[in-house]
Amino acid sequence: MNLEKALDRKFLSYRSVLGYYHWVRAVKSIIKDRHVSLGDKLWCLKHGFTPDYYNLYGPENLKQNYRDYLSTKQYCQLHPINGMFSLWIDDKLTVKNMLAPFGEHVPKYYYDIEDGQALRLPDCPETVTAKGYDGILELLRQEKRLALKKLLGRFGMGFYRLEYVDGDYYITGEKSSEEALRKLLRSLNYYLVTEYVTNHETIRSIWSDSANTLRILMGCVDQEPILMRSFMRFGNANSHGVDNAHSGGIEAIVDEDTGHILFAVAMDAAGHATRITEHPDSGASFDIQIPRWDEVLRTCKEICRHFPELRYLGFDVVITDDGFKILEINSLSGLMAAQLKEPLLKDPKTRKVFESFGLRMK
Repeated sequence: MNLEKALDRKFLSYRSVLGYYHWVRAVKSIIKDRHVSLGDKLWCLKHGFTPDYYNLYGPENLKQNYRDYLSTKQYCQLHPINGMFSLWIDDKLTVKNMLAPFGEHVPKYYYDIEDGQALRLPDCPETVTAKGYDGILELLRQEKRLALKKLLGRFGMGFYRLEYVDGDYYITGEKSSEEALRKLLRSLNYYLVTEYVTNHETIRSIWSDSANTLRILMGCVDQEPILMRSFMRFGNANSHGVDNAHSGGIEAIVDEDTGHILFAVAMDAAGHATRITEHPDSGASFDIQIPRWDEVLRTCKEICRHFPELRYLGFDVVITDDGFKILEINSLSGLMAAQLKEPLLKDPKTRKVFESFGLRMK
């Protein structure tokens, strides 16, 4: 048997070596998890679930209804759903260039930090005359607030918010000297310096210290976009300026038909979920209608139709007072929050989408 056949999906039951790699990583997380007993770890391994599923959805519920949930292993076996075209959306700079026809909905990208250089990008204003890292500091003094994010990043890891207020520099809310900021910039590699996008007043009133991104999960069947799930992530006092649940953020589940938040979920260190109605730090209610809901959906569907090669897209959107910005598009969206309202394989609409991707129901 040659290598090509050995790596064929029929042999390993994985579409790609990368998908198999993601499952191996998941297996390691099962083995290392300290919040699940050995017997439950074995159950997770047998059925393809990671402990975060086990804790989030509850042991009794998951064991009884596991066939309704898309498991980690099933998901990894399908990866990459977009095939070679996943490369189009796997890094933020490529997404920026790809979405040129939808430029009004893309943040400005000012610098690319790579291999010890700060490379100026076309969005950087002409009023910035300094070069290299000096240019980034000059830009910060002009714009007052910037975002630093990894070119290839997940879960909000490695994100920094830079601010210049009354002559002082701040890094993600912490006061900093200019020397310390320069040191940080020089330590980074494969990072982007972008516009910092500020939330709509309605969303900002709940929590204003993070991006609070709206995830729009789209699947395309016969080139027709289908809204699979949507949820909004909020930061809190412990999430250090990011909103991802892996960093301690809050997941707010959105009704796909109306754009209204149905309920919110906070997770503890072990991954156990608690439904909440108010933000734990601000006290603001999650009972809100997502602003510009119809406009956001319409644009996301237009993008899907514009790029029919992409069949599975997880849009991260920030709603603003005068529009919205698409921060990134994910080709392997996390599914934890996507199955809080209802398991994906129990819902006929979403099950049909994954079956069209090649999922084999057992």
